[in-house]
Amino acid sequence: MQLATERYQPIVQPQRIDRPEPSARSQRPCERVFAAALVSALTLFSVIINGYHPYAEDGGLYLAGVKRLLDPALYPHGTAFVLEPMRLSFFAPTLAALVRLLPMTPDAALHRGLPVVLLALHLASIWATLFAAWLLATRCWTTRAARAGAVTLLACWLSLPVAGTALLIMDAYVTARSLSTPALLLALIGVLDWTEPDRTERSAAMTRRRRGFYLCAGSLTLATVMHPLMAAYALAATLMLLATRAPRRSSRVGWTLTLAVTALVLAALLQAVARPESAEYLRVALTRTYWFIAQWRWFEWAGLAAPLAILSAMAYSAAPRIYVSNSLEHLSNYCRPICLSFRSEAKESAFAHSTTVYPITEDALWPPLTYDPILHRKVELADGQSVQAEDARRALLRMAVAVGVIACLIAALFARAAAATHLVARLQPLRAFQCVYLVLVLILGAHLGERILRRSAWRWVATLLLLGGVMLGAERAAFPHSNHLELPAFASSGSQQSEVRNQWVQAFLWIREHTPKDALFALDADYINAPGEDAQCFRAIAERSSLADYSKDGGEASIAPDLTAAWAEGQAAQQRLSSPATTDAERLATLRPLGVSWLVLQASATTSLNCPFSNAAVKVCQLP
Repeated sequence: MQLATERYQPIVQPQRIDRPEPSARSQRPCERVFAAALVSALTLFSVIINGYHPYAEDGGLYLAGVKRLLDPALYPHGTAFVLEPMRLSFFAPTLAALVRLLPMTPDAALHRGLPVVLLALHLASIWATLFAAWLLATRCWTTRAARAGAVTLLACWLSLPVAGTALLIMDAYVTARSLSTPALLLALIGVLDWTEPDRTERSAAMTRRRRGFYLCAGSLTLATVMHPLMAAYALAATLMLLATRAPRRSSRVGWTLTLAVTALVLAALLQAVARPESAEYLRVALTRTYWFIAQWRWFEWAGLAAPLAILSAMAYSAAPRIYVSNSLEHLSNYCRPICLSFRSEAKESAFAHSTTVYPITEDALWPPLTYDPILHRKVELADGQSVQAEDARRALLRMAVAVGVIACLIAALFARAAAATHLVARLQPLRAFQCVYLVLVLILGAHLGERILRRSAWRWVATLLLLGGVMLGAERAAFPHSNHLELPAFASSGSQQSEVRNQWVQAFLWIREHTPKDALFALDADYINAPGEDAQCFRAIAERSSLADYSKDGGEASIAPDLTAAWAEGQAAQQRLSSPATTDAERLATLRPLGVSWLVLQASATTSLNCPFSNAAVKVCQLP
């Protein structure tokens, strides 16, 4: 075979460049220690900037179910709303089992043990997510700066909203998604190892593939038992990654189109077989505006389009790297090996799979090339390890783009407010964008670390302070009236109410200590969005039953249509409870038939009822 350099001269001058660092998969102890130390430090940093609010938002929904398992006497009214999050998930039973292992009395386990277990699980889930991100980065980048940049940016942006889906990459509280997120990343790692081309001896390759398959299968199983819906989207991402890892372009395109058509057909079948919906359920479903992409605002649309545009540009426009073999004879002129004259095989070999071979020795130096006169394309020399990382990175990028585009198509075609049924909308296909955002953050972080931060300590510190400050400000804007870190001591007993900043939480803690377990409470229908409330869940903190609220119980009723009637009844009874125009007689006439015995009113409400607790935000009143 004739070398092309016998007829072409290189257009760049040779220069010394550093070889890529050895892979973390070489299992060097120093690399493992560095990864563990970095991830541990970033876990604490992430909690500090993103806060910890265990009883807020969906965290309160799951915790009410856990408390019901620990104390079956709790929540005798409206029990269906407490149990709904546990219907298809083993998260709450697993968490309750962990609490029961503590050497405590049942009451102590409920009020002191559970908060400690929650905090430990929150820290463990963040650590697992960041460590899984590091492992994924080792498959996609060869330099430590890139890997560290990817994990660092993810640690800073864990609370980044996922477009208009009402999801964050990871919440500031513990839910089933806290475990399904690291499981998703581990499943992607398993696919990359399972499908990695053989460049080592056969026995080692088979062992690696077997481990990758088991890691993928085990991670998807964990996600399934914790959060079946997110596990379904994790499975879709892994199948798409398998398709984009195919060695030939025709295979990649064929399998990608097959999966896309399968997803669209499955969505159409689900929509066709869905049961008819009642007018009451339709009212509930239409309150979930984040289900319907047509009702999103412009910046939420941008949250879909911008990641897909960035990932597409990175996946399909970058120049391929050319493989440099270190096992052949040394060539004295380092500039000679521009490319081999494969001609007919060049495009399939170099561009589709990035494996054109250059003879060069292990100690030789090679220049980065900017233009190949045979292939008429920009290329870059790299060793075998870099080629593996390049292939994995490109497959990951293509997978994210394909998953995002398919999710958008399904949402636009089937998740429509005007549709006859809303089964597909109920499945929230745009939740698949959590995977897209994870890949986007890792890619941007790797570029940041490799091209800007590099080995400059002051740049890393400045970047952490800048990004951390922005996310800290966003967190304080979301929870302005609550403790930034709601640690176990802050919610362990009513005697520590003075340590809690949130005045609604102070009232909820008083209720827990001074009212009977079988009491039924009524609050404003949308109390969770009231000024100063900060989305703190009444049931989880007060440990008392309540009528269904608009926001969180409405979300459960939208997923479980059987709860629609109870939700509608609670909504009608709790409208305008705190309005100055509402009289006590009207409240009693509405609430007594439902068995309500206590009220939580805003401080501005006018009432002559007995209110043994009040502060600047709320008052707790007993019905006669």
